[in-house]
Parts: sequence; structure tokens; C-alpha cells
Amino acid sequence: MSRIGLAFAALQARGEAALVPFFTAGDPDLATTRDLVRAAVDAGAHAVELGVPFSDPMADGPVLQRAAARALTGATSLPRVLELVADLRQEVTQPIVLFGYYNPFFRYGLDRIATDAAAAGADGVLCVDLPPEEAGDLRTAMRATGLDLIALVAPTTPIARVRRPSPGCARSPGRRVVSSTSSRCSARRARARRCRRSCRSSSRARAA
Repeated sequence: MSRIGLAFAALQARGEAALVPFFTAGDPDLATTRDLVRAAVDAGAHAVELGVPFSDPMADGPVLQRAAARALTGATSLPRVLELVADLRQEVTQPIVLFGYYNPFFRYGLDRIATDAAAAGADGVLCVDLPPEEAGDLRTAMRATGLDLIALVAPTTPIARVRRPSPGCARSPGRRVVSSTSSRCSARRARARRCRRSCRSSSRARAA
């Protein structure tokens, strides 16, 4: 089981929820990002998502768009984010997930990003704009190096689609809006419970 799986299994056994903060790598600079991750872990974060800045973050709202723009202006790149992961891994034992768009991963090379991310100490990749039907190549590359490819489950995702086989876990934003915008969704907890039940049922079926 991966470091992500072990962390969430331990939390589930204790009946606890996970605290997983997100940071745009390189905003305002990589040194500050490193300090923010360290502070989050010291404050009790169970895992960390590091956003890989991209010039066309179509799933993000204005806050994260500006964060990505500042990071790119500061010359943050995917190789430099991997260097940051390697640096953090020297002292951080919690799972680290690379959160980004497909274009930077594709241009870097799918086998290469899987190999280099694993070598740096990352535990998984969440590719925001890659549907599961088109994720076969990245899924194969991730699986070969032991990384989790994390699925993004939207509030509008049909439960039947949630049950699709996935080598990693799932992340649900719980809202029908782009990230970093304000919205209310009174049903998101109930939907999260349904998603968890569906994922557990799918896992048991694959195990059988």
C-alpha cells in the first residue's frame, strides 16, 4: 500500500478526517512554499498538495490563477517543483501529491515525470483536466513507479462513474464551481459519504 493509502487507512481506523492543505508551488517563491509546507506539517497536516503552476489554469478561480501567474513570473517550473519535493522529503514523512494540469506533465514526458516524481519522493499525481477514459498512458506510467494517480470526482459525477477502477484514491471538491470561488453546497457531505461507499464497494469487488 502506498504512503497515501497507509495515511488514510490509519485515519479511517481512528474515525478521523484528513487535513490536506494545498499550496501553489512557487507562490510567492519556492523558499516560502517550503516553509509553508513545513509549518502545515508541524500544525498537523496529514498530507500536502503542491500545485504545479500552469499558464492556463481553466479549472481554477481568480485566487489560484493569480497564484499560478506569480509562480510562473518567478520562474517556477516542473523540474524546480520536483527539486522542492526532494528537499521536503528529507524531513517530511507525510504524503506529497503533485496537483496540476496535463500539459506540463505531457510535455515533460509521462514516463519521465513518473520516474522523477517517485525519485524525488512524491506519492501521487492529481491531473485536473485528464478524464479517466484518456488517462491510460499516465496511469500505466504512475503504476510502474508506485505512484497513485488520483481521480477528481466532481459533484456532478454519476455514482456509476465513481465506481470505475482507479489505482489511487479520489478527491471530491464538493462544489459545482471552479476552485477558489465562494459557493454553498448543503448536500456535499452526503455526496462525499455516497462516494466513499461506492469506492469501498468497488475496492471490495476488485479484491474479490
